Amino acid sequence: RKDDPMNQRRNPVDDFLHHLADEYAAEIVWAMLMLIALVMRLEIIPRMQSDDYYMFLEPWCKTFASMSFREGMAVEVTNYYVPYTLLLNVIAHLPLPYYILICLTSCFFDFITAFFVIKLVRFLLQGGKQEFTLINLSSPEALSGTYLSEEEIRNRAGICGMALLFLPFVFLNSAVWGQCDSIYTAFAIMSLTYLLRGKNHKAFLLFGVALSFKLQAIFFLPFFLYYYFAKKRCSILHFLYIPAVYLAAGLPAIFCGRSPLDTYLVYRLQVTHDTDSVTRNMPNLYSFGLADYYVLKTAGILIAAAVFFAAFLWVLKGRERLDLKNLMLLCLWTLLTAVMFLPGMHERYDYPSSLLLSVFALAYREKKILLCALLVNLIDLMTYCSFLFYTTLLPPDLLVLPYLFVYLQVTLKLRHVLLDREV
Repeated sequence: RKDDPMNQRRNPVDDFLHHLADEYAAEIVWAMLMLIALVMRLEIIPRMQSDDYYMFLEPWCKTFASMSFREGMAVEVTNYYVPYTLLLNVIAHLPLPYYILICLTSCFFDFITAFFVIKLVRFLLQGGKQEFTLINLSSPEALSGTYLSEEEIRNRAGICGMALLFLPFVFLNSAVWGQCDSIYTAFAIMSLTYLLRGKNHKAFLLFGVALSFKLQAIFFLPFFLYYYFAKKRCSILHFLYIPAVYLAAGLPAIFCGRSPLDTYLVYRLQVTHDTDSVTRNMPNLYSFGLADYYVLKTAGILIAAAVFFAAFLWVLKGRERLDLKNLMLLCLWTLLTAVMFLPGMHERYDYPSSLLLSVFALAYREKKILLCALLVNLIDLMTYCSFLFYTTLLPPDLLVLPYLFVYLQVTLKLRHVLLDREV
């Protein structure tokens, strides 16, 4: 029959579209997801400015705008170190609304982080196959022979990167709150990726950059020390890159006339004057009624240090079991331990630990860790909404219970893999 579709001539446009779908479906889906993530941020940014913007970022930018660029760098306007201060100074002199440029900068680093998460996960899953056979012959994957195909590795890495862009705490932090957590975390993830790849110079230089953007990058330092002693793949001299980068990052302000003492001690002032609560909407151990910051601040820091030192014995005893997967677990544990035990934590300070937990869960897909990632994302969503939208579903005093459950699960898993005991 003439009207039979099978007898009709094929449309070249249809052939082209079918060819694209058959050959490049994954690439098209990833590109569309990235576009959606970008449009979502562009839609959100103009619609709301946070209290932090009106209390801090806008006054800082107005102060910079009232001065020349050099004058702004020569005086103490913000409580951030030079790199982010310099960024705000630049933004203040551009002919666009401050909040749009601030949020766009943070959103840009969302995508940078996603890119390096994809690289990191691909390396972890590919390198893991080698380590199962060369180092950890007792691993379940080695015993079962259930290695991932290259296609599955690419898919998991892509899912981790794309999912990151849609995690509520990620886009709320950058597109609504206008914070710089995505900036320092991006450099920290770059640093972690290069460290695990054995590119120590890049790793420690980038760690110095992360620390220069925000003090909370210091949460990664215990892992770097564990890695140094357990794996013996870097030199203690590499750690000198961190203060070297920090010192170099302060030079623009010093060249503009600011005193070296004021420049380099800005984090000390931030710690002593910017915090007056033992926890600021962060559901950690201090949510159990430990409410006096000035009484508990030194003791809390010392307790956190004690936990890290005690874990050092686990790390040394289980160093042979520290393959790539378990190194990531160790890094995740150090980040969670910092926000669980240190006083003065804001709800935003678990940004890198929540991100790494989500990535670990999606990369390795273990049921307990997936549950932990889900719980932490829900907790972060509630704490963020409490500050940004004044909607409190559950107070931090109750949220600490599931958060403590997550921390204990990760701790027990780390103990299991390092000490080879059943959980």
